[in-house]
Amino acid sequence: ELQELIGESDDMPVYMEEAVVLRAHFNAMEWAKKARKILYIKPPGYMMGTAEANARAAKRAERAERRERGEAAGNDLQEEDDDTIQAREQEEKAERKRFEEMREFAYPKLSEVQKIYSQIIKIREAVPEHIMNEFSLQPLIEETDVIEMVESADVWTAAMKKLTIQGNLRKGSKLKKCREMYAEAMSFKLNFSNEAKPLRAAIMQAENWIEDHSYLL
Repeated sequence: ELQELIGESDDMPVYMEEAVVLRAHFNAMEWAKKARKILYIKPPGYMMGTAEANARAAKRAERAERRERGEAAGNDLQEEDDDTIQAREQEEKAERKRFEEMREFAYPKLSEVQKIYSQIIKIREAVPEHIMNEFSLQPLIEETDVIEMVESADVWTAAMKKLTIQGNLRKGSKLKKCREMYAEAMSFKLNFSNEAKPLRAAIMQAENWIEDHSYLL
């Protein structure tokens, strides 16, 4: 249905902001199908209800705009009563919550996630900011997960660079700080073992020394 709407808009002589939003969401839905295979162990049977909800929101905005222009909504854009809309929104919220609770992360490598991150950013940036601001559209869960993964990893990596020289820990690095950094790295939904390797080696070396000399401490 969404693809048909986009096809219809392509045949129209006017530029419609709603069509721009719908196209971006269709592209995001296609992106999410690939992204979840990388992000999750067992992709749940989630049919991107959030994207469908956003598509409906865009269609409602299109109906309102057509009414303002004095145009008929057409059979494919029939109005929904308030009770139906509210019931659908509650169902979509419940579906999103179920997906958030059920999804199991596959802990992919950062490089894999960075690749799909750049893809979704490109899709979203295709929509001008003033149009995006006009529509209160909720991001896909896959999109939220990817952005959180990459942004958290970027902050950690920047902090890690201050602790290392050519991949090795700076002499005099505090054990407490190393433990905190390592614990944070292990909390990411990523395979961060390689990035955290210098920390792990240093912590193990320090803890072995403490254990060996505990009788003196």
